[in-house]
Amino acid sequence: NTLIGGHVIVYHTPTVRQHIEGVELYSMGQHGNIGRYPIHFHMSDDCDGSIVCKNLVRKSNQRCYVAHGTHNVTLEENVAFDTLYIAT
Repeated sequence: NTLIGGHVIVYHTPTVRQHIEGVELYSMGQHGNIGRYPIHFHMSDDCDGSIVCKNLVRKSNQRCYVAHGTHNVTLEENVAFDTLYIAT
C-alpha cells in the first residue's frame, strides 16, 4: 500500500528532552491508522525543553506534526507540504 509509510513517535518520555531538527520526512504516516503520524508526541506530559524545528514533512499520508497529551514542546519553522488531511 503506497499510503503506509514510516512514523516517528515519542512515547511517554516526560523527563527526556527531544530535539528533532533539519529532517525531511517524505511519504511518512499511515493513512487510516490513527496515531501513525510523521512526527507524533504521544502522552509525554510536560516536555519542557523539547524542540521540533526546521523540518519538512512532504507528501504525508496522514497529518504531519501531532502533540497528543503532551505540553511545552516547541514547534517552530516547520513546513508541511502536500499532505492528506490536516497538517497539525
